[in-house]
Amino acid sequence: MKRNILQHAPAAVLVFTILFFSGCGTVKIELGHPRTGSSSPATDSNKPPQSRSNDLTIESIAAIGKRHAQGTGVGSKVLAAGDTMVFSKQVIVGGCWDFVNAVYIKAGFPADKREKIYMEKETGPFADPAMLQPGDWVMYRNLPYEEIGHSAIFVEWIDFSRRSALTIEYVGRSREMPGWYREADLTKIWGILRPRG
Repeated sequence: MKRNILQHAPAAVLVFTILFFSGCGTVKIELGHPRTGSSSPATDSNKPPQSRSNDLTIESIAAIGKRHAQGTGVGSKVLAAGDTMVFSKQVIVGGCWDFVNAVYIKAGFPADKREKIYMEKETGPFADPAMLQPGDWVMYRNLPYEEIGHSAIFVEWIDFSRRSALTIEYVGRSREMPGWYREADLTKIWGILRPRG
């Protein structure tokens, strides 16, 4: 069942985007009830990461972000900083890269505290999406928006088989808007950075 998120939370317009056309583009999030269970990347390379339902309520998305932010690992520190910036409506004017960079710096991971997990040209070859871990800086081709390059922070898989993931990101193009949680298509990943503790 689709719901208008503007009816459910005043901050929703700042946190989520429904078909908002911008410099980095977005896709539609359908709201509903998530499944429970772990969403950690699989340790067995023959098994895909577990997925959640692609129907998410505002409350469940906030809970997902908070759950990841409460961890003890370096990715949790990134997600805690991102979650704080989203819900405090902190504005970073610039590109999507500037927002993700600001989150990493706020979390205590400047450029010299980032590990390059995968890096190629925007045209590929593309990374195995199963490599992603919560808190990773993911660079990918934004398929719904003319396949332009885009940066986001990976939170967890919504539906791994469709390469649908929950991310924290910013629209870009120097718009004076805060970041938000968004469903992203991570089919064509050309870069992954990870915080290094």
